Amino acid sequence: MPTIQEILVEANENIDTIKQHVNNNYLRNLMEIAYLPEKKANLPEGEPPFKDNKIHPAQCGGAMWQIAKKFDTFLRTDSKPIKRENSFIQALESVSPMDGKILLAAKDQKMHKLFPGLTFKELKD
Repeated sequence: MPTIQEILVEANENIDTIKQHVNNNYLRNLMEIAYLPEKKANLPEGEPPFKDNKIHPAQCGGAMWQIAKKFDTFLRTDSKPIKRENSFIQALESVSPMDGKILLAAKDQKMHKLFPGLTFKELKD
C-alpha cells in the first residue's frame, strides 16, 4: 500500500492518479479536512511547537494512515482545546518531517501550497 505522501506527490504531478484511491476513506477524510471549509480543524492556525521525529521515515509510514483515520477528532468542539492541541502535537511528533508538513497543511487548509496540482477544483472534478 502506498503512503499518503506517495499518493499526494503522484496526484500533484497527475491528478488522474488519485482516482485509484477514490474508495480510500482515510485519504478522503484527510482531503475533506484539507479542502472543505466546513471541515476545517478546530485547532489554532500556524505551526505549534513540536519536535521533528528523528526515526527513519520508512519506520513511521503507518502512523499517517492512523492519523488520517482519526483526523476528524480535531474538528470536535466537545473536547477541551488543550487536549485537541496536545493530540495534534503528538501526531506531528509521530510522523516523518514531510508527513508533518502534510498534516500542518491539511489543518490550515493550505494543501494547495504544498501540492499546487491538488486544487479543490481538480479534486472535485
